[in-house]
Amino acid sequence: MATNFVANYAEDVTDWTIVKKEILKSVGSDFRKSFAVQDPKTKRPTINDFEVSIIQYWEELTGRKLIRPC
Repeated sequence: MATNFVANYAEDVTDWTIVKKEILKSVGSDFRKSFAVQDPKTKRPTINDFEVSIIQYWEELTGRKLIRPC
């Protein structure tokens, strides 16, 4: 799984945006479609249920909480 791969070299990272970018770089386009996109009006990033599950898995895997965007 891409999350495990990223955790091998970025386990100290606590910023969700950085982790998300690294995961997106290591997966195919079909998998990338599952991630949320930014709001078109406000340009603020959103987090969907799929991303919440990855964040929770990251915390279990590395023991570090990820800081989510506002």
